[in-house]
Amino acid sequence: MHESSSFSAGEQALNARWRAFQLRLADELKALSSPTAMVETATGLLAGYLGASHCWYSEVGAGGSTFFSRAGWFGEGIPPMPASGRIDDFGPAVIATLSAGKDFVVCDVAAGARTPVFGGRYRGVVIGALLAVPIFKNGRWQANLNVAKPDAYDWSADDILVTRDVAERTWSAVENALAQAALRQERDRSQYIFDTLSEGLVLLTANDDLAYANDAALHFSP
Repeated sequence: MHESSSFSAGEQALNARWRAFQLRLADELKALSSPTAMVETATGLLAGYLGASHCWYSEVGAGGSTFFSRAGWFGEGIPPMPASGRIDDFGPAVIATLSAGKDFVVCDVAAGARTPVFGGRYRGVVIGALLAVPIFKNGRWQANLNVAKPDAYDWSADDILVTRDVAERTWSAVENALAQAALRQERDRSQYIFDTLSEGLVLLTANDDLAYANDAALHFSP
């Protein structure tokens, strides 16, 4: 008697496709150091995976009522999102849902109970279906990863899971890149200060080996 698999052939194919996508995303992000390049790469890959027309990150202002668009991917003929704006211009349900840590999923902006009154706003940026996943850090709603299609579309549970996964992976990579950039900037600032001191400065290791000497020390003649 043969034991049946717990996954159908379709589910196995989907899982394999998802794993391949995760590996590609990890490899491409690992090769980048620019936060903007990371966002553009991740959103482009996710848009391709989901067949979306636009995909972008938006950061949330400290008060939780404004958005600031970060880089993203926008298909041909799709206008970029405004650089900033009020979140509730797209309906109060957006803030209420995302600030509570829930995904904002609208399959048909024109017919959805939470969005038709604000249809003009969505049409202006060519959104017919929207999936927005919130990102929380240290208990604060900091950003969203947004995916859209120009026409109505039934987002699947797998679409949502993939978007959540990309949101966390990419945001963590961006935060790490920003932290590394800040460290490099501080190191370069300290290096400049040391190098321009008129007094000689020498730093030794615990074994009294020379670790660093500024220009004044190197030119010092006893």
